[in-house]
Amino acid sequence: MAIFIKTPKKTTFTARTKNELISKITRNHIYSVGSKKTGNFRCDYSGWVNTNGNVIRVFNLEKHRHKTAPQYKNGEYVGRKVVKEGHWVAFVYDIPLVFEGNIKQKTRNFTATIKI
Repeated sequence: MAIFIKTPKKTTFTARTKNELISKITRNHIYSVGSKKTGNFRCDYSGWVNTNGNVIRVFNLEKHRHKTAPQYKNGEYVGRKVVKEGHWVAFVYDIPLVFEGNIKQKTRNFTATIKI
């Protein structure tokens, strides 16, 4: 028996700092801890919920460090040069609260347990 779960489409955000990235992600959302009952299903959650309270926004954060390369002048080593600046990337998922399970947002990632 095969079970297929359709995952929501992910959205990507980027920013220079972690705080700037989290403020972009959580715009128009409220941090909430609670439980939502829909029919026979009960979903416990902690994370960023939209204003209607029916969708939770969870995310994974990745830190990309800066890239450097050696710098030479007239054949002599003079130090290192920053080639690419560091930045943060977030993969954001908007999950509807219509299944039985548990969703918990952590600092840089999330866990989702679905009861079948």
